Amino acid sequence: MFKLFLFDMDGVFLQHKSSWQYCQEAIGCDCEHFYDEFEKDVLNGKDLTELVLGKMMRHGFSQTKLRELAHNAPQMRGVGKVMETIRRNHGSVVIISGGIGAFAEELSKQYPIGRYVCNELHFNGHDRPPICEIRVGHHGKGVVAKAIMEAMGIAKEETVAVGDYCNDCSMFAEAGLSIAFNGDDETKAAADRCIDSDDLADILPVIYG
Repeated sequence: MFKLFLFDMDGVFLQHKSSWQYCQEAIGCDCEHFYDEFEKDVLNGKDLTELVLGKMMRHGFSQTKLRELAHNAPQMRGVGKVMETIRRNHGSVVIISGGIGAFAEELSKQYPIGRYVCNELHFNGHDRPPICEIRVGHHGKGVVAKAIMEAMGIAKEETVAVGDYCNDCSMFAEAGLSIAFNGDDETKAAADRCIDSDDLADILPVIYG
């Protein structure tokens, strides 16, 4: 019986693929050129974050706006059913995401999510960009997953991981069952099972038979 369920957030619990880009689109802030420069190794992660957040602030991004967006973010169909099924089977749910923690905080108010590890924005004033605390790096989900499993005393064969993007692959490697939910090609290749659906509840037969 599986005891621990490690979920990515964006594209799994939430319909948008990136909480960062979801916020940027909501305030009309185009940051694609920064991401392009990051992919070309022109910018490092720290510089990327500072430039993106600075531009977002100039477009009206604030702590209040973030909370509003997180509260109203459209969820994937079937999230409630998945959470209730896991709860009935005495499982524990953890979110591991490179997305913004405020979105996971909102989800944890609605569902029995025991813990979430995301990147956090700390606001220090209305006219200053927030400081981004990187808690999950691009390739760091596996390290986070392993630490959580060890702290909880849960073995690999008792763990399920669900994600949709290549940065979930290291988390998949730590789990006894890995599920790519609407994953890209690299993620699907690393997963034990692949589900393409607009309903997260379609993962339940894979987990519970």
